[in-house]
Amino acid sequence: MKVTYDDILSARERIQDTVFETPIIRLYHLEETLGCHAYAKLENTQLTHSFKIRGALNAIRKLSPDELSRGVIAGSSGNHGQAVSYIAKLLSIPCVIVVPETASPFKIEKIKNNGARLVFCPAEERTEVANRISKEEGLTLISSADHEDIIAGQGTIGLELNESEVDFSHVVVPMSGGGLLSGIALAVKEGGSNAQVIGVESNQIPRFTTSIKNDEITCVETKETIADALILNKPGVITFDLVKTFVDELMAIDDEDSLRKARRMLLDSQQILAEHSSSIGIAACLEGKLKFSPDDHVCFVISGGNTLLDF
Repeated sequence: MKVTYDDILSARERIQDTVFETPIIRLYHLEETLGCHAYAKLENTQLTHSFKIRGALNAIRKLSPDELSRGVIAGSSGNHGQAVSYIAKLLSIPCVIVVPETASPFKIEKIKNNGARLVFCPAEERTEVANRISKEEGLTLISSADHEDIIAGQGTIGLELNESEVDFSHVVVPMSGGGLLSGIALAVKEGGSNAQVIGVESNQIPRFTTSIKNDEITCVETKETIADALILNKPGVITFDLVKTFVDELMAIDDEDSLRKARRMLLDSQQILAEHSSSIGIAACLEGKLKFSPDDHVCFVISGGNTLLDF
């Protein structure tokens, strides 16, 4: 099944009674460093403090009454699990979240507070474990990225970018499984924008840059990273095709210290509390991987803010 622009428009109608349009703010205090007119799309202010609720709600809203009564399951490093468990709590349906053993204790506590049952496993096994439990217990699997309904839900961010008063020249998006990146890119391009869409990942887990280089989906080694929301080790089948079609540029940052610096800059200069994962576009600029001109209008998608004030 192909994801279309109309699917994204339908997703917005399906979720708009719960999900709100997040603000876009000017990053005045960072523009000298970034070398452009800089903006941030603040998905860290969304319900559950990340973009994930957009796709999760779109997918769950499409389930049948029987599927809802049996419950849902998701594999997640934290943010997707929070979104799915939050919705399950609202609907009073069973929910299981499979999380990596390395998941943030802060995010785990949030999922627990939503009443979900937690299952722990190695990071690279979470999809396999979630699929197995789904079949054994009759639960509906809510993918974190590689599903049409998830991608369409995340694509609603692209609609909001296109409707902004700013004519963006570039949109910079963190990438892991590619649901956020592919959804935004599809919406931006099919919505008539000329903005260049750029995906950024860490060289600790370069699943997309490696796969594009090999021209096939490639599973890479999972290494420890402070970007704990970006730990999937291979692209999805659907997201890989969409990224190849709609995304203009992919890159991987080299130094995780640049993530720490970028996150600190967002907080100190703009009072934005972002996860390391969400700061990766700024980090790419600090490393010189991303360079813009003073006339460019660049939007950095701040994908989540489920974090503590620790550096």
